[in-house]
Amino acid sequence: MVAGKISIIGAGEVGRNIAFLVVIKNLAQELVLADIQKDLAKGLSLDLEDSRFPFSSNTKVSAVDNLKYTKSSDIVVISAGRPRTPGMSREDLIKFNSEVVKDIASALKKYTPDSIIIVVTNPVDLMTYLVLKITGFSYKKVMGMGVSLDSARLANIITKKLSINISNLNPLVLGAHGKNMLISELSSLYGFKLSNFLSKKELEEAKKTTINRGAEIVGFLKKGSARFAPAVAVFKLLEAIVLDKKELSLCSVYLKGEFSLKDVCLGVPVILGKEGIKKILEMPLPKKEITFLKKAQREFKKKKSLLILK
Repeated sequence: MVAGKISIIGAGEVGRNIAFLVVIKNLAQELVLADIQKDLAKGLSLDLEDSRFPFSSNTKVSAVDNLKYTKSSDIVVISAGRPRTPGMSREDLIKFNSEVVKDIASALKKYTPDSIIIVVTNPVDLMTYLVLKITGFSYKKVMGMGVSLDSARLANIITKKLSINISNLNPLVLGAHGKNMLISELSSLYGFKLSNFLSKKELEEAKKTTINRGAEIVGFLKKGSARFAPAVAVFKLLEAIVLDKKELSLCSVYLKGEFSLKDVCLGVPVILGKEGIKKILEMPLPKKEITFLKKAQREFKKKKSLLILK
């Protein structure tokens, strides 16, 4: 099973790595790589085409600088915008990236009204909300990467700490992609709570490392930011949708009362399938976790005023 057409807007480090995974995994009949720098997109598209043969991939790849060519896309990934630089927080990006994302969302409303949209651009929770409001799409068709990446980072940090097989861990990270992320008590290892294996202090250290991982990577790279793990996180969402997996995924979605949260986009567990978000999994959480998520909601609403919604 493959998608008819997947478009990726933004040929930066994350966008091009998502494109590479889509091509070698033969996930779509057609892949459109869109960027304002058409020569960049063209060069990458040729390189992507040349990578097809070893994987027996027949994905057609094209490069464009006009979003009208995303027409009839089944799924669109928005990864355009300014990346983080040393000393810059995700929130510092709000003004610049909201202008970029607003223009993209307006174009997608016109050219791809039936598509599913996955947002990567930071700050991802706010950008997901912006895309939803500008396009007017169903909340089931717009999602952000967010906590799926945080969960992968947490899994890596814990498995290195405990020297265990990473497949035995089920991390559950909720809330914001940033300092207001929550490591839920429902996270487990071998079916048992993480608190059976890590002290409260060790869990707090793991959380802090997870929150700061993006900035840590930016600091070492000097130019650019994380690219491989975000691309894989997005690819897993794409795969769940295209293959209609109906499996649990973590992503930023619009909430209308779930977990006592309303009119925000935050990371929660969902079931994804070919129609997009099939269900938001509102499992019972400890009272203190709901309180923490409400704090994330308040922070979200403070920053929401900075978005360009018109």
